[in-house]
Amino acid sequence: MASLSTLSNMYELSLALYMVVFLVALERAEPDSLVENRLENIINTLTQSCYNYTCRGIFETHKLMFSLQMTLRIMDGEGNLDMNQLDIFLKGNLSLEKCKEKQPADWISDAGWHDMQRLTAEVPSCGALIPDLKSDINKWKDWYDMDAPESHPIPGGYDDKLSPLERMLVLRCFRVDRIVPSIIKFVMKEMGAEYVAPPVLDFMLIFKDSTPLVPVVFVLSPGIGRCLQSQPHRPVASKNTHGHP
Repeated sequence: MASLSTLSNMYELSLALYMVVFLVALERAEPDSLVENRLENIINTLTQSCYNYTCRGIFETHKLMFSLQMTLRIMDGEGNLDMNQLDIFLKGNLSLEKCKEKQPADWISDAGWHDMQRLTAEVPSCGALIPDLKSDINKWKDWYDMDAPESHPIPGGYDDKLSPLERMLVLRCFRVDRIVPSIIKFVMKEMGAEYVAPPVLDFMLIFKDSTPLVPVVFVLSPGIGRCLQSQPHRPVASKNTHGHP
């Protein structure tokens, strides 16, 4: 939540504000006589509360980015995230040295072929990707031509060999235009469908999440007044803040 401030200076979330969300989650979490179950209920409720609370205060264009960031940070905390693979996903191949070997088909982009060199060199499970590609180029071309290749098995049985993040790395080399849909599938796989479906703005929920010391500030974009006149009961955006004017 705190890292959102790098996207916009409007996204300043204090520790004191987080504690408000935390204490509310403690109250809402289902009780259980077993400590392990009680802790699991608190974690699940707090995670969902943080997601819902934060999504109400950020622009629509940043919500999927927040879902991905939240997923990656939780995976990292649990020891399930390979930081080198994440670096490949975010940056690709930054080497200035181009591959001397020409790509085996003209439908593979130069950038994708360049990224594939780093992927095969640094991710063991993808080490045989280039030989497999060359040995069955037509099957890979059929997969490449699909409208939504992220929803279909990767040729060569790679779906069974690769983790969800590694599958996105392979897709990135072939169809970078399908990365956003693949991120949605990735978050759903790791966290659940509710973490790619931002909550509908509800004034009563906002009121329940606020306290006398936590004001609710509504931020209206320029020109939104005309929309509010035509739809007076439809909220546009809201943000809970703490310690801000």
